[in-house]
Amino acid sequence: MIHRMQKIYFYPSMLVCFFFACQTESEKENPSKKGTSDTTTEHRSVHQGPSHPLVDAARKQIGVVIQYDGKYYNGGYPPNDRGVCTDVIERAMRANGYLLKDALDADFKSHPNRYPGPFDPNMNFRRVRNMRIFFDQHAEKLNICTSDSCFEKGVWKAGDIVTYDQIPGSLWHIAIISNKYERNEKGIKIPYIIHNGGAGTKEEAKLLQWPAPINGHYRVNRLLNTKE
Repeated sequence: MIHRMQKIYFYPSMLVCFFFACQTESEKENPSKKGTSDTTTEHRSVHQGPSHPLVDAARKQIGVVIQYDGKYYNGGYPPNDRGVCTDVIERAMRANGYLLKDALDADFKSHPNRYPGPFDPNMNFRRVRNMRIFFDQHAEKLNICTSDSCFEKGVWKAGDIVTYDQIPGSLWHIAIISNKYERNEKGIKIPYIIHNGGAGTKEEAKLLQWPAPINGHYRVNRLLNTKE
């Protein structure tokens, strides 16, 4: 439980969701739906395109980050075996030499009116909305089109970051676009995402299946000094 919100301690699960917004209601209500990953693809044809350093770093979290944990930690960083959806992004960027926590804190201090809520260096970088605001200012903002023609044109690339709107009355979410993909019934390539949706870091075919609309699409290559 997060100390700074103790006055609503009667609803700890709501508190975690408010801050981090990564776990779906269906996963909480039906644990049997947790952990559905791309390892269960007997009836799917999964392909793999060129990778990206952010994808490679995020994929290394699979099997290591095995819990969803939105607790408050002094210093900000949770233990290596747990975290929330924003931690997948932060860890992958940190593995590529970019300290997202420090950069977001600095931007928050310089532009406090951009960000909702009070400044807290232990929490700023673990909030989906803060991360999206930061990327709005410092990453390359891209089209959020999900039509067949956009996928055919390669609008979505491995290493891109996708954010999702709030599930009504509940949650926000963020993920990394994978280089793995499936073809839909029209033969269009639909990429997987790497994310923590409630059961640790997973690689799943959920880009278009997450229960909230996409509201952000970013490319962070210029932050990582990575070529297209």
